[in-house]
Amino acid sequence: MLLSRALSRAQGSTWMQLQKHAAMSSTSAAATTTSAPALELKPWTPESKRTGLLAVKQGCMHIYDDWGMAHPVTVLQVEECQVTQVKTKDVHGFSSIQLGVGLRKERNVTKPVLGHLAKAGVPAKRELHEFRVSDDALIPAGTTLNALHFSPGQYVDVCGKSKGKGFQGVMKRHNFAGQPASHGPRQSVEGQEDAWAHGEQARHPRQLVDSQDRPPT
Repeated sequence: MLLSRALSRAQGSTWMQLQKHAAMSSTSAAATTTSAPALELKPWTPESKRTGLLAVKQGCMHIYDDWGMAHPVTVLQVEECQVTQVKTKDVHGFSSIQLGVGLRKERNVTKPVLGHLAKAGVPAKRELHEFRVSDDALIPAGTTLNALHFSPGQYVDVCGKSKGKGFQGVMKRHNFAGQPASHGPRQSVEGQEDAWAHGEQARHPRQLVDSQDRPPT
């Protein structure tokens, strides 16, 4: 009983923090979207393809349902995700939406990119990404998107990029033990045979892009 109370109390505290952050995000989003045009509701068709979202992974947690079962979830933060460019078939030959996420200092962004973002009326962004969409899913430039873009229980395709670790030694790549840190030879047993230029044994781990497809319906 005490464990269940502690779990429910911890879950409630975490959930309240998430709700508070969502409320603050919605307030800031409402302030930034006052100048954006109102969106026109269009009927969904099987051929409709909407844009995705750009988010940053903040960590993992567990959510307990009404039966006390724990479900592992991943917490993603959608920070200032705005439409920076809209491409149409009439002009570009295809329909797509470019999104920008996060905030960045203007001095760290090139002038061509700043001019590109100024056309959409959005500040300097940390990341830009483009999504192919259908003609009925185009969104005006400057529109702010958040988690309400999806509905609860909806299956989505997720694609993430790992952090680049740079040049790494064998102790981290292959769990070599080494020798005592004092009164001994200097890294004499931390070497290995020649490794391949690419692959799992490479000395410079690549920056991998992993995708998780939605389950079949």
